[in-house]
Amino acid sequence: MLINANDVSLAIIDVQEKLLPTIPTRNQLTQNLNFLICLAKALNIPTLLSEQYPLGLGETVATIKQQLPNQHSHIVKTAFSCVKANNFNSVIKQHKSKQFILAGIEAHVCVLQTAFELKQLGKQVYVVVDAIASRNEIDKNIALQRMQTHGIELVTKEMILFECLRDSKHEKFKQLNEQLMKKNTMEIQDG
Repeated sequence: MLINANDVSLAIIDVQEKLLPTIPTRNQLTQNLNFLICLAKALNIPTLLSEQYPLGLGETVATIKQQLPNQHSHIVKTAFSCVKANNFNSVIKQHKSKQFILAGIEAHVCVLQTAFELKQLGKQVYVVVDAIASRNEIDKNIALQRMQTHGIELVTKEMILFECLRDSKHEKFKQLNEQLMKKNTMEIQDG
């Protein structure tokens, strides 16, 4: 099933001050998350941000928070799944999306549990493999295997871009494709 830009929401999960420094791929992760946020803003895709126990883990890192659209949903949680947060049902009703794009940390905990529970709610779930991470690569790899086995769609940031636009004649194509190419060039230089 292709992603429909008119029926999807983006969830940025737990990219927080005390979690992000533990992620070995944090620079690439942050760049990819910022690209997804840019795409969501350009296409008016509803965005939600979650924070896992911010009193202990800190707030969302500034490099992500600064990029968020002014109108985004904010979920503070202690449960690992976003679906278990107190205000999640009202966020779901507000967004009215059948599809959810998930990105953030950690892949094997909060991303995985959110993906499974959204799927149980009847949502189509897309996990962005180049915009999720775990402290340990094996945890991310096994999480991806489990998600795929259970019908969660695995996608990349480029797949999301081209599925949301669908046509090179889309009014935002040139702008977003140039940003994608710029980010890919930065990744090659950083690598």
